[in-house]
Amino acid sequence: MIIISNIIPTGNDNQFQIMRGNIHMSQEERFQEVLNQLKQNGCRITEQRKLLLRIILNNEYSSCKEIYYAAKKQDDKVGIATVYRTVQLLEDME
Repeated sequence: MIIISNIIPTGNDNQFQIMRGNIHMSQEERFQEVLNQLKQNGCRITEQRKLLLRIILNNEYSSCKEIYYAAKKQDDKVGIATVYRTVQLLEDME
């Protein structure tokens, strides 16, 4: 399971900052950072993977099934195996 700690609300319900060390990062900056890390590791960046990253980074879920159901609401082509693989990639990257 991936847990992002140190999330700081910015006042707007849809905007948060993630504190990493002493640097505040917006959700979009964190999303781009993770995408860049995936690219550097040779991973393909598909639309489904982008969707999953946004869901994972913007919400707190306790299981891959919860992530899967959230993703399925937005794209019915997302498979449970894609969710598990993406979560595993993120865990491997820490």
